[in-house]
Amino acid sequence: MAIRITIPGIIRLAWLSDPDEVIAANDSGVVQRSLSGLGGLVQRSIAAKLAVFRTPDGDIWPAFRNRGDPLRRTRQSDLEQALSHTRVLLKRVAPETGALATYIRSGSINRPPEIVVQQMVGRLFFPDYAASEESYDAARALQTRVSAAR
Repeated sequence: MAIRITIPGIIRLAWLSDPDEVIAANDSGVVQRSLSGLGGLVQRSIAAKLAVFRTPDGDIWPAFRNRGDPLRRTRQSDLEQALSHTRVLLKRVAPETGALATYIRSGSINRPPEIVVQQMVGRLFFPDYAASEESYDAARALQTRVSAAR
């Protein structure tokens, strides 16, 4: 059962507990992920907290663009196309796959396994991605910040 609260110009919230309601709300064209900073007080506050989800040049990440945004659709299509080449991707991450297999067999490798996993995932998107302790720490900090914003 959904609970809705609306205070014009300040907030419009819906609490959903039923999984089918959550799916329906997510698929609704009314639900926006806009980081424009427009809208009520709560929307502006959320947009400020999520400002970290912008590219270095200030552009909004595609996942936070409105669903009808042509750039979001284009980038989603490009990503789906790139990730469909599984044979190429498996070759690209073969060194990390081998390192993780060694870790599973022996219990140790020359790098922390969480950094190997981060590098493996990063290389699915950027062939030359190199994970480090700093990049792992940054990802953890980002994850902590996102969790706190909820």
